[in-house]
Parts: sequence; C-alpha cells; structure tokens
Amino acid sequence: MRAAALALTLLSVAARPVASQPDPASYLDIVNTYAEGQTDEAVGMLARWSDDAARKGARALAAGAPEPHRVEAAVMLHSDLALATIAEHPERADRQIEIARDLVGSRVLDLPSEAAFKLRWYELAVSLLISQWQPKLAQDYIRLGLYFSDDKVLVLDNALVSLMELRASEANPRGEGTVNIESPLPGTSSKSSARERASRESRLRAAENACRRAVKIDPQYLDAHLRLGWILLLSNVRGKARDEFALVQAQTTRDDQRYLATMFIGAVDVADGHEEAAARAYDAASAIGPGYQSALVALSQAELALGRPDRSRAIVLRLAARRGDPPKDPWWDFYLGAVDEDALTWLRAEAQRR
Repeated sequence: MRAAALALTLLSVAARPVASQPDPASYLDIVNTYAEGQTDEAVGMLARWSDDAARKGARALAAGAPEPHRVEAAVMLHSDLALATIAEHPERADRQIEIARDLVGSRVLDLPSEAAFKLRWYELAVSLLISQWQPKLAQDYIRLGLYFSDDKVLVLDNALVSLMELRASEANPRGEGTVNIESPLPGTSSKSSARERASRESRLRAAENACRRAVKIDPQYLDAHLRLGWILLLSNVRGKARDEFALVQAQTTRDDQRYLATMFIGAVDVADGHEEAAARAYDAASAIGPGYQSALVALSQAELALGRPDRSRAIVLRLAARRGDPPKDPWWDFYLGAVDEDALTWLRAEAQRR
C-alpha cells in the first residue's frame, strides 16, 4: 500500500531536526510541491516540521487569501501526512487532521464550487478515525460534514459508529485474531443484564435508523443495504436481513459486496438451523474470494456442524498451508472500517489537478 511505503520513508526523516519557527514561504513551497503531484516528497518535507509549526504555516497560508486550489493542496498535504503516521503515531495524525479541518473551514474554501471537495474530505477524515477506532471523534466529524449536506456516506458512517460503541464493551472489541461471522457483538448471552440488553437494542436501533436514512437518500446505495441487512441479522430479524442480502447479490457489480452478501446469507442459514444451505453459501463465497479467511473458517465450521470432520479438517489444513501474505478479506474492512480509498483518490486528483 502507498501509505505503508510512505510511512517507511518517514522513518528516515524522523531523526532529523524539526522546524519550530515556520517560514511561510517555505510552507508554501511544500504545498506547491504537493500540488505538482510530488506527494511523497512533500509529505516527507512536512514531516520534518513540528505540528505547531505546521499549524502556523497553514494559518498563514489561509490568511494570505490564496487561490482555493492552493488550500486544497494544503488540506491534502496534511491529510496524507496523517494517513502515513496514523498507525504508529495516532496523536500526531489527529493533529494533522485538525489542521486540515481548519483549512477546510477557512473562508478561502467557503465557495459553492468547493462544496464537493469539503464533503469528500469529511468522508475521508471520518474513515481515517473509524479505521483507528475513534468513534467519538469520528462522530464529531460526521456532524461537521452533515452540516454541509445530507451525505449518504456520512449518514451510513453513523451506523458503523453505533456498532463500534456497542463493541467497546467487549474484552477484544476490534476482534484481532478472531473470525466470527454469526455473532461478533456482545449482548446475546442469556446472562446479560436487562440494562445491557436495553443498551444493545438502543445501539442497534440507532444503527438501523442510520442505514435506512442512507437508503432513503439513495435507494441504490448497496453499501447501506448490506450494512442494514447485517444489523437486522444481529437484531434477529432474519427474513428481512436475507432480503437485503439478496438485493445486494442481485444488483451489485462489485465482488467484495457479492462476497459479503453471500457470506451473510450463510450466516442467516446458520441462525435458521439450515447448516447444509449455510455450507453451500460459504462455499459459494469462497469461490468469489479464493483464499479469503472468513469464508474458509465459516465453511469449516459448517462442515463440522454437519458431522463431516474430515472435510472441516481439510479446509483448516488448507488455510495452514498457505504461504505468503493472504489476500485482503473484505470482511475486516466491513467489520472494523477502512480508509475511504475512493474519497482519497478523488481528493488527491482535485488537489493536484493542473
């Protein structure tokens, strides 16, 4: 991934002196380098600056009444630095996102022609925060973005934030090292207190309402249908959940959506006690995404439930025998959230257009 490569590059500049007294001209040079399409070089240059110096440079730029295009480049310069540092230095990344947010809110971009840029930036910023498990801060940015427009992506992000808040009570909320397609959320145990069950139902209801609002904005928004189906499944409304997954299967042109919808239909079958049908669904999902861990684990579990331990064991051994990095399983981005690559690509193109 480009962000990972850039993060490694930044390690080489981490030990260099950090600029504490910003030179507005120097800051503008860095912004211009980014605007010319030299993303890695510009981000590496800015990484040598202290966050306070970078903030002062950004404020000086905005105060100088520059062309909107220059401010767009500055916004994405800080956003790309946040992306490159967020895994190892999340606090610094948060500060870079704040600097970008202040630039987005500057008078220079307070133009109708800049509305799309600002909205897409909030989509990117929220995805960055969600991917780093910061639901409260993500919620703040969702509110700021929705001030500009009733954006379907940000509305749907509200559903993911609600689910993140629900999972926060788990001992292992991010689910590292686990694959549990049927029930990754707490609250299903009969030992749960009435208060815990009520809290769970309230969060699920909030998430469902967010999904339905996103679907109302765009009835063809299949990500919202997929998320809605998942929440209905978690709420034990299995018939309606299956309808949502079937709709996605019928209409999508994306393999990741088709894979997840097929997987989730298998989960509905398991909940309905139809293990044979579940095994067929998981096998079909595995055909869509050969090597995806979640499909193979679910298929192995289904085969074991059907009394076919040899088949189950063969699948596990197949997983264990894999070499190299496994293919990226869409389940994890769906479950944990991921950087909005579409927004990132679009924003970079806008900031670096000639």
